[in-house]
Amino acid sequence: MNIAQARLVGLFIRAFLYGIYITILAHCLRWIFYEDEGWKLRRRVNGMMLTITMLVFALTTASFGVWHQIALLVVRGQELGVTKLVNASDGLGRATTLIIDATLVYRCWVVYSMSCSAIYFPLFLLVSNIGLYISSFLYIPEFDARLIVTFYSFNIIINLYTIRKLHSFHRSYLTFELYRQALNSTLNGIALNLILIRVGQHRADGSNK
Repeated sequence: MNIAQARLVGLFIRAFLYGIYITILAHCLRWIFYEDEGWKLRRRVNGMMLTITMLVFALTTASFGVWHQIALLVVRGQELGVTKLVNASDGLGRATTLIIDATLVYRCWVVYSMSCSAIYFPLFLLVSNIGLYISSFLYIPEFDARLIVTFYSFNIIINLYTIRKLHSFHRSYLTFELYRQALNSTLNGIALNLILIRVGQHRADGSNK
C-alpha cells in the first residue's frame, strides 16, 4: 500500500467514525437541551457545555472536510498542497484534543468542590501542551516528532489522571466508557459527547435517589 492508498483508507475510517460521532452528538444534545426525565426543554441550558460541544463539532467537521480534500487531491494526482492540508488537519486535531483535555480538567475541578489541589498536576500538563501546540507551528523539523510525541504523551496522562479522579468520585465505570485514542479528532469528539452524556446520566440518577 502506497501513501496515496493509505490516505484513502484513512478517509474511509474517518468517515465511518464521523458517522458514529454524529449519532452520539445527537444523543449528547438531548441531555443538554432537555430535562433529565422526559422530553421537556430545560429552562436554562448549560451554555459553556453547549459552546464546547459545538466548537468540537466545528473543529471535527472541519478536520474531516480537510481530509476529504486531501483524498480528492490524491485521486487526481495533485500532490502539491497535500502537506499543508495534512498539517492543517493535524492542527485542528490537536486543538480539539486541548479543548477536551481542558473540559476533563474543568470537570475534576467542579466535582471536587472547585478545589485547585485536585487539578494542579493535569493543569500543569495542559498548560505545557498549549505551549507545545503553539511551538508546533514553528515548523522546526528536527523537533517536530519530539513535540508530537510529548504532546500526546501529556494528553494520555491527563486523560488517565482526570478520568481516574472522576471514576473515584462517581463510583462508576467511566474509565471504560470514556477510553479513547488521542490521535484522532473524531474519536476525541466521540469521547467528549460520552463525557457529557455520562454527566447527564449521573445527574439524573442523583435526582432519582
